[in-house]
Amino acid sequence: MFDPRRLPAHALNGLAVALGVGLIQLAIGAGGGMKAAQWALAGAVCTSLADVPNTVSRTWHRVTMAALLSFVAAAMVALLRPHPQALGAGVAGLGFVAMMTIAWGARAGPVSFAPILSLVFAMALPAGAAPVAEVLAWQAAGSAAYIAWALLSAAALQRRYRVLAVEGALRAAAALFRARADLLAAAPAGGGAGDPAVALRDWVLGESLLAERLQAARDLVFAAPAGARADAQAAVVLHTIDLRDVLLASRLDVELLGRDDAGQRVVRRLASCLRQLSGALDAAADAVREGRPAADLAPLPAGELFDASDLAADDRRARLVPVLAMRLRELGQGTGRIQALLRGHAEPLPLTRAELQRFVAPEGWPLRALWAQLKWSSPVLRHALRTALALGCAYFIALALPWASHPHWLVLSVAVVLRGNLEQTLARRNARVLGTLLGCVAVLALSRVVSASALGLVFLAAVGTAHAYVVRRYWLAAGAATVMALLQSHMANPGSGFAVAERAADTLLGAGLAWAFSYVLPSWERRSLPGAVQRALAALRDYAGHALQLEPGDNVAQRLA
Repeated sequence: MFDPRRLPAHALNGLAVALGVGLIQLAIGAGGGMKAAQWALAGAVCTSLADVPNTVSRTWHRVTMAALLSFVAAAMVALLRPHPQALGAGVAGLGFVAMMTIAWGARAGPVSFAPILSLVFAMALPAGAAPVAEVLAWQAAGSAAYIAWALLSAAALQRRYRVLAVEGALRAAAALFRARADLLAAAPAGGGAGDPAVALRDWVLGESLLAERLQAARDLVFAAPAGARADAQAAVVLHTIDLRDVLLASRLDVELLGRDDAGQRVVRRLASCLRQLSGALDAAADAVREGRPAADLAPLPAGELFDASDLAADDRRARLVPVLAMRLRELGQGTGRIQALLRGHAEPLPLTRAELQRFVAPEGWPLRALWAQLKWSSPVLRHALRTALALGCAYFIALALPWASHPHWLVLSVAVVLRGNLEQTLARRNARVLGTLLGCVAVLALSRVVSASALGLVFLAAVGTAHAYVVRRYWLAAGAATVMALLQSHMANPGSGFAVAERAADTLLGAGLAWAFSYVLPSWERRSLPGAVQRALAALRDYAGHALQLEPGDNVAQRLA
């Protein structure tokens, strides 16, 4: 049986997006006809790209920016369409502007793609299908309607988003504990199973995932109004952060245990304790997601979690035992506090609501962030120039192809595959090709469906799926986006058919073009390493200064460092 409580945040968000787009299509279709609904649909879908699990105020800023950029892109296509050469220059210029928005950080990612998708939808409309002003007016109406829906759905889902953010942070912490245990067990001389290189990769990915989930939890939970429930969630997030910090610190001493049998027995015992704590965190995450009081959580074992009796008393490494035991005790106590909070135990927050707000990621679009990227060494500027050249080249190549009636598909394929560095581009290339081919097969099956209502429902399902999984399973999102694009083109111009073969060919060619252009003005990681090392050292010096001079009242500064 379907249980909405088991939906992760991205799936719940995708469902809300599909529902909103569907309601807008029905409402405008009833009032203005099916053609108006199709034009409004383009504005709604492009605006929806920026609608991700977030607070109401952040949702307002992002979807409004996406709507404005989408309208500008559609207007540009409408004005330049009679002049193909000028339109090609416009495509390149729009690609440059869209990618320069990355100067504002990860939050601008969904916003940056909204004008590209709007460009594709505008180019897909048959020339002369309707007066330009009428098409743009309906697209603006669709965008405005979706902004209203995004604000309403964000307000309605705030409580659930916060719950899922806390659950996601706990789940990522549990995964990091397991990854650390696997890395210890996979030590070359430890006799454990597993590839050390794979275990190390999983550990690094786990650190990155937990950092991302913790920031998402801060942005939602710390911004919530004060209350018993909100305070308990904030306390859980703070304890999870502390667990992460203690776990990272524990790496400093384990290498000193050595790789002989005695030292490795201690390491394996340590790994076993970390797995036990991981299970407790997973159980806590289940309790948060399902909304139960967590009274049935298995208690942590009484006494010491760690016993290093394998080392002889005169072994110098035995001096590490109290340190490791202390850190495991801290991990166990932190996990126990999380369990107590989920059982309803009240705990005063160490920080005020105003202090917690300082840990929320900044919002807004300051121009100084853009000016800082206007230098030749900037990866953002180089990627924007690379994208502009690639999209312009894709457009003019498409004009020369036998299936030049769909140049927007080639532009779209290049835009979604070309990423900031070669590794990301290659990963996107493979996932895009696989997803597109699967989507084309799905559309071939759908080509026998004659019911417009059934195709409309499939279109909405594709919109929600592509939105939900674009970050997590891109091959699935690419497949859903292919279904969405082909159905959108078919509904806008039924006489054109589905053009599945051309779509597959454009994807293969676009993936190849994106791969080739990833070598144009490249941003190799080795060039950014010196700056990254300097930033890391500066951050470490800042944190060390706070840790060594810790006085009452500077808890916020230390946590920020």
